Amino acid sequence: MSMIAARVAALLVATCVVASASIAQIAQPTEPAPSTSQAERRIIARAYQEARDLRDTDPARYVTETETYLERGERLAQADPGSRETQLLRRDLADAAHHAGSFARLTLHDAQRALRLYRRALALRAALQGPERLGAGTHMAIADTLRFDAKNTAEALGEYRTLLGLIEPLDLRDEDSNSAIMRAIMQWARAEIAYLGNGRRFLGTVPMETVVTLALAIDLGTQGLAADDRPLEAIDRMLIVRIPSGTEREAFAAQLEALSPSQSRVLSTFNYLPVLGTPERIDRYLRRHDPTGFVTRGAFAALKMIEQEGKGNHVGMHVHSWSATDRALMRNAERVALTK
Repeated sequence: MSMIAARVAALLVATCVVASASIAQIAQPTEPAPSTSQAERRIIARAYQEARDLRDTDPARYVTETETYLERGERLAQADPGSRETQLLRRDLADAAHHAGSFARLTLHDAQRALRLYRRALALRAALQGPERLGAGTHMAIADTLRFDAKNTAEALGEYRTLLGLIEPLDLRDEDSNSAIMRAIMQWARAEIAYLGNGRRFLGTVPMETVVTLALAIDLGTQGLAADDRPLEAIDRMLIVRIPSGTEREAFAAQLEALSPSQSRVLSTFNYLPVLGTPERIDRYLRRHDPTGFVTRGAFAALKMIEQEGKGNHVGMHVHSWSATDRALMRNAERVALTK
C-alpha cells in the first residue's frame, strides 16, 4: 500500500469517525517549556497513565479517572493560557477526551457520557490553531453517536451541518493531504445530510481521492479503533492473526452482527466481512452500519484499489489473504449492495 500510504497516512484517522491518535501517544507528555509547571504536568500525565492501566481491569473507572485527568489538565491550562506548552497540553487533553468518549460509547454503551466527552474534546480544541482546531473527527463521532445510539436524527443532522459549515469556508484548492482529507469529509457530510434530511440514499460515484483514503483505512483495519471498542477488539484479536476455519466462521459472523451500529464498522471490519457467508447477509450488515451508502460504495471501490496494490504480509484475515471463494462472495455482495 505504499502509494496510498504516501498520499494520506498522515491524516487518515480524521476520516474514520472515532480515532485521531493512539492512546499510547496521548499518554506521553510533550517536553514542556518553562512557562508552565513541569512538575504538575508530569504528575497528571502519570495519573493518566495509571488510568489507562485500568482499561482491562476496570473499564468504568478508566473513564472516571480520565475525567479527573481532564479536570486537572484544564485547570493547569487555565493558569497559563497563552504558552506553547499549554497549546500542546490542550491537544493531549482533547485527544484523551475523544478516546474516553469512544470508550464510553463503544465499550460501556453510555451514549450520553460519550457525547459529553466528545464535546469536551471540541471545547479544548477551540483554543488550538490550524486543522486541529476543527475537530472534524470528533464532530463526526458526535453525529454518529446521536444518530445510532441516541436515535436523535434531528441533532445528528444538525451536527453534520455544523461540520459542513466549518469546512466549506476553507481554502481547499491545494493538493496537499490536509486539503484532500477535508474535501473527503465534506463529501461524506453532504451525503449524510441528504440522507437524513430527505431520505436520499447515495447513488453516485465516490471521488477517487476519497476512495484512496478509504482504501488505507481498510488496509489498516482496526488500527487506532479497537482499543476503544472491546467487542471489536475481541474479534480482531483472533482474526488478525489467523484465517478462521469453516466451522468457526459462523461464530465470528454472530460477533460481527452483534456489534453496535456505527459507520466506522464498514471500514474497521471490511476485511472480515466474508465470514458472514452470503451476499444478502453482508448487505444487511452494511446497511445497518451505513444506511446512507456513501461509505459502502467507497469501500467497494477501495477494494479494487487494494487488490491492485499487490500482496501484503498478512497472517490473518485481510483483503490480501482472502481465498478465491471469499473474493467471489464479496463481488456478489457488491452487486447486491450497489444495485438495491
